[in-house]
Amino acid sequence: MRIFDETKICDQRLIFGRRLLALVVRFVVLAVTFTGILQAQVDTGTVLGTVVDSTGAAVPKAVVSIKNEDTGLTQQQTVNETGGYIFTALKVGVYTLTGQASGFELEELPHISVNIQQQLVVTITLKPGKVTETVSVSAAQEALQKEDASVGQIVDEHAINNLPLNGRNFTLLAQLAPGTTTAVYDNGHGELQSGTFTANGVITTFNNYLLDGIPNNNLQSDFGDGNAFTILPPPEGLAEFKVETGDYSAEYGRSGGAIVNAVTKSGQNTFFGDIWEFNRNSFFDANDFFLKRAGQPRPPYSRNQFGFSLGGPVNIPHLYHGTNRTFFFVDYSSLRSVQGEAYTSSVPTATEQSSGFTNFTDLLTYQTGTQTDI
Repeated sequence: MRIFDETKICDQRLIFGRRLLALVVRFVVLAVTFTGILQAQVDTGTVLGTVVDSTGAAVPKAVVSIKNEDTGLTQQQTVNETGGYIFTALKVGVYTLTGQASGFELEELPHISVNIQQQLVVTITLKPGKVTETVSVSAAQEALQKEDASVGQIVDEHAINNLPLNGRNFTLLAQLAPGTTTAVYDNGHGELQSGTFTANGVITTFNNYLLDGIPNNNLQSDFGDGNAFTILPPPEGLAEFKVETGDYSAEYGRSGGAIVNAVTKSGQNTFFGDIWEFNRNSFFDANDFFLKRAGQPRPPYSRNQFGFSLGGPVNIPHLYHGTNRTFFFVDYSSLRSVQGEAYTSSVPTATEQSSGFTNFTDLLTYQTGTQTDI
């Protein structure tokens, strides 16, 4: 006879459950931490520079802060002994940069745009005066990016939403970058869906597609009519994307061709969104010449692309106010397509159709010549 101590068994189960829960929590924390590190490498920007006085001398112990104008998120740091500061891993957006120090007026530089992988150098010049006084300066960004040697261009939200896109595939806009062209083997259907292109003469399989810093490559492409990417967000869901065709940083890896680095939108303090639909229908099309000649009607065709996007702060009346703290953004898109096929000459004969395509004797009547003619 075996006697079991139920109390010990319950204690062991409780200990095992706690250990398992602790292990799961550690795994989740590590996953979130490393994911943040990986994403911060390629889908964010940097603002750096120095704080100087009117003579150009560095102002040590000055305090610099940067604020996202859409979300209100603020970061702050004290400059080093040479007056230098640097803000890394900044999400794509518009920022306000502020510098202040004892014995100087507060300097404010609003509306600074930060793009993907951009290293923006901004010098803050403080003027002597009272700390309570504020000087607002419109910062003019340099047209020449001296901190980055990569060759490419940024396609912003305005261009994505307003340039014509057949099939609403944003990757087709990558072909506007210098040194790119359509893949020669891509057919009509594949071009609309795959978005493949060559950069600087390198084959399409060496292109690298990124979405929010995560690889978005389709490794099972059939190299002719398949997608080069895995996920295709709607244009309304993108903040911007950058196409780099040469001299890009080694942190990207994998790519020997071009890099298409896209960033999705995020929520902000104001609600925004849209609802959209694009329709093509055979009702609006004229009949084909050959169909009309054969006395056949045009085949049915209907293509509907529709969806919506919505973003803003997470506000729950009387429970939670997420302004400047918690945000959301969601987008949805769908494609419904019905396409008929018309035949004007190559149609099954009556014998073929009635026999389940096992009797092809009718085809022999269309043959000429005899065996001796061969």
